[in-house]
Amino acid sequence: MQAETSSVNKIHPSIAKDLENGALLCLICNTQVKSKLWIAHSNGRKHRENIKQFKTNHLITNAAKRNMQEPITSSDVIPNKKTKSKKFTSYSSIIQKQTIAKTYESVPWEKSPMSKVVESSVTSAQKKKNIIEGVPEGFFEDEKLNKRVVETIEKEANMEQEYEIFMKELNEAEKEEERREENEEHLGAVEHDIELIDDQINHWKRVNQLELRKD
Repeated sequence: MQAETSSVNKIHPSIAKDLENGALLCLICNTQVKSKLWIAHSNGRKHRENIKQFKTNHLITNAAKRNMQEPITSSDVIPNKKTKSKKFTSYSSIIQKQTIAKTYESVPWEKSPMSKVVESSVTSAQKKKNIIEGVPEGFFEDEKLNKRVVETIEKEANMEQEYEIFMKELNEAEKEEERREENEEHLGAVEHDIELIDDQINHWKRVNQLELRKD
């Protein structure tokens, strides 16, 4: 029991968090798990598959972002002050939709709790109006639009940095679980050897008692 409690206390916050009812919320599977069943859950096939799926979705999201951040050449811009912003927005929307469609067609997967991360990332990218990825500061004549471009780029940089930190913590937590499993397997093997030794001692005691009775 103490070993189980110790293992639960060492759970990484990127993997699970404590709930008020004493249970744990697995952030990978989006499932409530009783504390005493956490080891079994973390070793389960579904939990491990969701971790692999999360990492795959992370790579897909990064690939989509790189494609959407390709700069627009001057030949694609119509030098009309009134329609310039609308043309950029339309062109950016087409590029984003094509890129997202190709990404989803080339790498299909079943919707799991972790696929919501990719969907939310793509949705947030689609909601950005009048902003073009990769446009340098000062490109637009409108100062407000320039300011929005700079703020959007800074926010995206912060989001990507936070996401990378989360992925790093997730990998570290997975390694910690692997080390914990190895320790538990080692302890289990030692306990098994002790049980065998105890059985042998009891067996020789019985044999010794029988020999004493014969004498």
